Amino acid sequence: MSGQWVLIDTMLAEPAAVLVDGVPPESFRKALRVLSQVDRRAAPLLLGIIQRCMDEHQPMKWSGDSGGRLVYLEARTAVTHKGEVWAVWAWVGDTPPALEPYACGAIVWDQVARLAHPSGTALALLGSGYEGRVSERGTLTATQLFSDTGEITDFDSLLSLLLYPSAGQRWMGWLCPQGSSSPLRLVMYGRSQTEVAGYFHEASTGAGISATVNVSDATLRALRSTAATPSLALLDVEKARLIRWITDPPEGIQWKGLVDDRDTPHPDDVARIFAAAVELIESGKPVDLRDVRLRRREGGWMVVAGRGSLLPSTTGVELALIEIVETGIDLDTPDDIAPHDRGSTDTDPLGH
Repeated sequence: MSGQWVLIDTMLAEPAAVLVDGVPPESFRKALRVLSQVDRRAAPLLLGIIQRCMDEHQPMKWSGDSGGRLVYLEARTAVTHKGEVWAVWAWVGDTPPALEPYACGAIVWDQVARLAHPSGTALALLGSGYEGRVSERGTLTATQLFSDTGEITDFDSLLSLLLYPSAGQRWMGWLCPQGSSSPLRLVMYGRSQTEVAGYFHEASTGAGISATVNVSDATLRALRSTAATPSLALLDVEKARLIRWITDPPEGIQWKGLVDDRDTPHPDDVARIFAAAVELIESGKPVDLRDVRLRRREGGWMVVAGRGSLLPSTTGVELALIEIVETGIDLDTPDDIAPHDRGSTDTDPLGH
């Protein structure tokens, strides 16, 4: 062999290999086992070099005899965030690496605010369209992050991790951003009950992604190909927050999290929406709402009618399919909510 780059995940106590020579494994694999398959004699030494790289935040190199042949070992940080090393690139080969490893970009998910904080590299990997969506605070809403990612493997399990995280819970899969030249891998870990963190990384192939797309993903893909009216979206019922647009959203709405944390609906309508969410959960039957006012970017309110239908779930995530139809514009009702208001972000409206 000439050599291989191996991406080693270091977010948990035991390192795991998540990319081997450009190809991701189907699941998390112990780093020592994977490195031993690449070079059994050099694997323990390479793990020590990886640890030094993490401790000193510096690239580490070693070359020497291993079983009668010359071996080159190298470790360099792949993903860092606020002084923590989340992943390390490890090289093992007969020669020094001639090519740079794939790019990686960190992302942090705030479960309370339902906002993603991507690094600059993560945005670059997602594609040019995503850079224009980031707010001045450097955040993406769930709909901004997921509405244009195309197919996502096991999206139900990813949502379960994002909405109801626990420390040590983890997820790994493919997604296909429309602005990216190729599919990306996403690795995410639950760090606490309120934070999920991880990273995007490139890979040499997206082969097999279609084989792992579940029924929910296939349904979303089919709906996106139709000229659907009304607008359709997935709703996080607990927070009454939109997660992912299935069809094109209504134009001109200042959605929560884009500019500030004010609720998008008029304050008098927020209580009606949460009451409808409670009814939806308790009855399990579709619930209709009329004359809901949504804040417009240009001022005033868009008046819409909506219907919510609870979706079946095997992961415990309470999701609803929301249908939204514009019924009018209200330019007379004042908008008295201060921009610094956080609305329902820091509350548990359903009393869970």
